Amino acid sequence: MKYNKYILLFSLFLISLITIFIYSNKEYTISNLDIIEVNDVIETLRVDWNNLDASNLPGENYNFDYAILDSNDNYLASTTGNKAISIASAIQNDDTIIYLTESNQVIGKVIFFNNSIDTLYNHRNTLITITVVFIILIFIVTTLYIIYIDNSILKPFAKLESFTKQISLGNLDIPLDMDKHNWFGSFTESFDIMRTELYKARENEKLANQSKKELVASLSHDIKTPIASIQSVCDLLMLKSENEYELEKLGIINSKVEQINTLITNLFNATLEELQEIKVTVTDESSLVLKEIIQTSDYDNKCNISLIPEVLISIDKIRLEQVIDNVISNSYKYANTEIDVDFKLNNGFLEIIFKDYGGGVDEGEIDFLTKKYYRANNAKDETGTGIGLYISNYFMNKMNGELLISSNNGFIVTLKIPIS
Repeated sequence: MKYNKYILLFSLFLISLITIFIYSNKEYTISNLDIIEVNDVIETLRVDWNNLDASNLPGENYNFDYAILDSNDNYLASTTGNKAISIASAIQNDDTIIYLTESNQVIGKVIFFNNSIDTLYNHRNTLITITVVFIILIFIVTTLYIIYIDNSILKPFAKLESFTKQISLGNLDIPLDMDKHNWFGSFTESFDIMRTELYKARENEKLANQSKKELVASLSHDIKTPIASIQSVCDLLMLKSENEYELEKLGIINSKVEQINTLITNLFNATLEELQEIKVTVTDESSLVLKEIIQTSDYDNKCNISLIPEVLISIDKIRLEQVIDNVISNSYKYANTEIDVDFKLNNGFLEIIFKDYGGGVDEGEIDFLTKKYYRANNAKDETGTGIGLYISNYFMNKMNGELLISSNNGFIVTLKIPIS
């Protein structure tokens, strides 16, 4: 169906050309005189020749004009009153000349005006008018066709060019504005489908990379707990052993543990820098699981755990294990004292209060301890990166809880866990 309109346009164009050609080559009958009327005028003039009345010429009611000349081509009379008429002008104007005869003698001549100049002039004007109209029609049709081409082909390709530039820049969120009814509708739709698939692939890739980074960060941090346990046992054995060979081997183990701990810390830091957000999934759990979590992290048995109120709490168990492990490990490292673990219900929260009896920290440093890479002045002699409390605070916030730090005859960390 879409080709029919072009066939129709071509047919109209061809018909117009043929019409102009036929009209321009048309043979016009110059003389439009009625033979009967002409004969009537000729016969009347012959009869009345000797009594010719210039003011009352015959055939004045007929639809033509004429002039009368004598046998010597001198002007006698005319229906137009134009005295400048001659045989020469009649021949030039292609007028009809009829001789009046009497007894085989030419007594005069009658020139019938054919108006050939006016006829040719009108013919020329008509031809010019048709040509101008045809040119205007061609201009209008051409303009409309150009507009159609611009709307149906050029603009869609311009949009497609802009769209591909956006794709090359990685902007996959902006859909391609397309018209399915033009010639390239299906073509442009395919490009938008490609954009959608690229967007899905990129999002899937992001999710996959995010999951890998979260896994590496989580494992890196979790591995530090058994590493700390190995190091603690190794230090204990070195204090009790007096055998030089055993001390040497324990020293090697201890140095390798330190090396592993450094590598894991570096890996965790590098991964943490790339992570925009670590996934936290909150579920309802019984508060009694807290005792198991604390005991698992308390590998040196320094925690004195009080009675836990039995309530339903909203936590991510794995992330809370990491938080509690961080808190206890810090007490081991910087205080190395007994740790009192108390519980309190307070305004919709179950509070876990960890208190050691070390040197604590200065009041001015408390607000900075949950900042990334910040380490208090009392920690300068110990290995560490300053991200333990930072990530613990992050996890608590994600679980809609809170991590509070204070210092009073030791270091105190309070974890506020929401009650379901």
